[in-house]
Amino acid sequence: MIPIGGTSAATASALVALLRTGSVSSSEMVEQVLARIAALDPSLHAFVTVDAVGARRQAQAADEAFAARRRLGPLHGLPVTVKDSFLVEGLPTTAGVAERKDAIGAADAPAVAALRRAGAVIVGLTSTPVLCGDIQTHNPLVGRTDNPWDAARSAGGSSGGSAAAVAAGLVPLALGSDLSGSIRIPAAWCGVAGLKPSHGIVSKRGHVPEGAGDLPTVDVSVAGPIGRCVDDLVLALDVLAGAEPEDAVAWRLHLPPPRATDPRNLRALVWWDDAACPVSDDVLAAVDRVAQALDGASATVTVEKVPGGLQRFVDVFDAVTQGEITGNTPADPADPSPLAHQGWKADEAARQALQVELAARFEDHDVIICPATPVPAILHDTERPVEDRWFEVDGRDEPYDHLSRWSSIATVGKAPAVVLPVASTVGGLPIAVQVIGPYLGDRTALAAAGMVERLIGWSPSPRPDLAG
Repeated sequence: MIPIGGTSAATASALVALLRTGSVSSSEMVEQVLARIAALDPSLHAFVTVDAVGARRQAQAADEAFAARRRLGPLHGLPVTVKDSFLVEGLPTTAGVAERKDAIGAADAPAVAALRRAGAVIVGLTSTPVLCGDIQTHNPLVGRTDNPWDAARSAGGSSGGSAAAVAAGLVPLALGSDLSGSIRIPAAWCGVAGLKPSHGIVSKRGHVPEGAGDLPTVDVSVAGPIGRCVDDLVLALDVLAGAEPEDAVAWRLHLPPPRATDPRNLRALVWWDDAACPVSDDVLAAVDRVAQALDGASATVTVEKVPGGLQRFVDVFDAVTQGEITGNTPADPADPSPLAHQGWKADEAARQALQVELAARFEDHDVIICPATPVPAILHDTERPVEDRWFEVDGRDEPYDHLSRWSSIATVGKAPAVVLPVASTVGGLPIAVQVIGPYLGDRTALAAAGMVERLIGWSPSPRPDLAG
């Protein structure tokens, strides 16, 4: 048996290596995954749809190709899951909406198709809040998704099912999406690695609720991977990144190599805390731990805030994300479209100005290291209306929407951001940091995150009923 979950959980990269050498077949690996889902997901609620028949069929095809010495791609035979907001051929994509339980996808979204072309086996779709619209994952189809470290706490949202499934060892790799931290917050709270790529390098077409499946998405939201380590994110990005289908006839994506592959050549700006979104002492200690580790490895570490602080990013973030969230609703006849368009232009101009400022900051620094979230995973809070929710930072009450404020920097800058766990609370909850790179510097952000991962050496261990 190949260890998939618990403290001995294998990474996607390690499992791919086993599949490549024939040490294990795709069918064997898929059966273990399906058995683990059947045993553990009834209490975790990470999956909305499990496609056992389809997964077995895909795995058999992968094994037959291996026997014929035909390699399907870099993910040949690897079981993966997809957030229940991407269209998947033959499966319902609900986006957490009960009325969509029979909305069968006619074709794969491009990101899903890229996974298939790479040889991945799609085992199912993982849970998301209704229309991906919450920082916690809960919906009328499967209820709330629990955190693999503490069932009383949230797995985060909106890619909470994806992060919980990876953290609990149900699958080694997942596809998620991110607007207001929807990959990064669940990854942070569930103790796994997540990548919000640079905007536009991974197709988000065929994502609900952006609209019709054959139309490209706009604005600042992205699709990206969740894995058990940074190497898994590198593996997935190589598969997912590329031009939109209609652009691929002329355009090719060629991401630049990392600026630094050794800590001695890395220039890191550490953004500890900010009055616009205070962080808990344990989160602050985790950021400090990373700064100390990099400094000890002879990296150039500068501790400062970006001029103007986080609030400037938050203000623009609130405007542009609200514009994307409401962009798929019917227009209000009382709101003349020219005025609405002028408002969008003003918000986008402000966003572009901050993006330029952030790019200038990256002339002297390779990455920005900052909190991923202000606190570790919160207790479930899905019964109250969103506007009545709050969370606690070391005894201080903070508004619920502040949970996503540290996500604003990379979202506004359309920049890549890697979230990875680096410490634990006294109670055993994971604490993560965020490594932000320059726009299109995804390989720089991933390389720096990999350095942090190797220096820190944090080993996750989910709650006992999910271990082993």
